[in-house]
Amino acid sequence: MQKIKVAMLFFALFTLGFVSCNSLASNNMPVQDMNVVMDISVPDILKTMAKAHATDSNFTSAIIKAEEMQENRQNEFVDLFTEAFKATGSPLNTVFSTQEMKERINATSSDDQVSQILKEEVKRVTEKTMDVLRSRLKRFGVKHPDIQAAETAGRIHIQMKGIRDPERILKLIQTPGHLELWETTDGKEVVQNIVAVNETGKESENQTSATEKITQEELVKINPIFALLITDVYSKDPLYHDPIIGWAMAKDTAKISEYLKTAKEKKIIPSNIYPSWAIKSISKESDIFNLIALSSQESEGRKAMDVNQVTKTKVISPDGHIHISLEDDKDAKDLAELTKKNVGKTIATVWDGHVCSYPHILVEITVGHFEVVGNFTKEEAEDIANILMAKELPVPVKIIQSELY
Repeated sequence: MQKIKVAMLFFALFTLGFVSCNSLASNNMPVQDMNVVMDISVPDILKTMAKAHATDSNFTSAIIKAEEMQENRQNEFVDLFTEAFKATGSPLNTVFSTQEMKERINATSSDDQVSQILKEEVKRVTEKTMDVLRSRLKRFGVKHPDIQAAETAGRIHIQMKGIRDPERILKLIQTPGHLELWETTDGKEVVQNIVAVNETGKESENQTSATEKITQEELVKINPIFALLITDVYSKDPLYHDPIIGWAMAKDTAKISEYLKTAKEKKIIPSNIYPSWAIKSISKESDIFNLIALSSQESEGRKAMDVNQVTKTKVISPDGHIHISLEDDKDAKDLAELTKKNVGKTIATVWDGHVCSYPHILVEITVGHFEVVGNFTKEEAEDIANILMAKELPVPVKIIQSELY
């Protein structure tokens, strides 16, 4: 592969939420051995295999029923799901004979055949997850971790020796590790949509014009969400692209998210707009978080670009700057296309579903190297860089038991 020339894109990336701590070799922490038992999400594997059929009523009801049965039975989840799906009266091939699975599952495939294929996929994903965990732990300095698949499908046992920071290890092995680039929309437009939540179906003689400045007190009267979400978008330069919808106290973010969910269900907020919270507060001293307007060209919410296929990461300064090299020419072209399209606008960097930064793009980035810059510690930057190199987990995982000895 032709070597791509080096260039840099500086993202003002805030601290990514990892525990700030000394390295694993810190001498002021006791050395302990550690056992961990974790489950991968088998329901997520099945949803991925079902593709568009994952929203079918028979599929969703069978998933819910299988999860309920799993609380009292020791059977494999696939067996419980198969039992629950059979009760709907439909064959399994109706949801799993997708384009991607056409070589293995078709309209003539029996339930037993489909169930066996599902089990094989669970085994494959389990093995891939173990490979990612081995790579991560090796990069984090854990020597010779013993990682084994348990008899229960989808369960993994991990034994580690010489651990000095168990809390950090637990965070590292269950962090999804998914870095994305998203396009954004102007926060002013989303606020106008939110204002309309309580105005649906009626005309108000006193309704404020979208171009007229409005006080926070007036917004609260129009819509109770603004009693929690603070915004001053109406006082901003209308020609300046700013993806910030507003900001709120951490304790209010869940309630605001409920309001926004209702607004999307009522189609008041466009289906391609995804209000998302920043991963860190606006300052170390505050408990206030920005709400950012992510946007997608497709209604199902597809991000603009994944940033997980990388060939090299390197922390290059005490301030925690991370240099990232994309894997191939296609990724470099995707980055160039994305930045060219958004010159004068912002692109959001999203880590595991939370917005880290949203820099303004001044010029097209025509090569496949960039830097992530932020106010995180060197150790935090090293964690992020190592996770990117070790790749993201293929499915969510859940730690069900951990012990030190």
